Amino acid sequence: MKACLRCSELALPGKQLCQKCKHNSRATRLNANRERKLTYKKLYCEHCGFVALNKCQLDVDHIDGNRDNDDPANYRTLCANCHRLKTQVRQDHNWAGKESIISPQLRLVV
Repeated sequence: MKACLRCSELALPGKQLCQKCKHNSRATRLNANRERKLTYKKLYCEHCGFVALNKCQLDVDHIDGNRDNDDPANYRTLCANCHRLKTQVRQDHNWAGKESIISPQLRLVV
């Protein structure tokens, strides 16, 4: 087993970091990304036009479905309903580095 690159504890098998450092690194990255995305959140859904009473009714969506693509041009604000529907139809949760191929009848939010 190798030592963690950050703290010298035992690294996870086949990895460069231990569990604690891996968790802290991911949490820090997620919080930074979350804060950055919130600056792009609008007060309405960019797909259906729903105007939210509270910002918690809206989500910042990755247009291409790749949650690792944090280019601000890849963000848009969707209401919870449009976001869930887009994610389900385009199978964004199964994104594997390629564009989703869906039928034109299901191309609700592109």
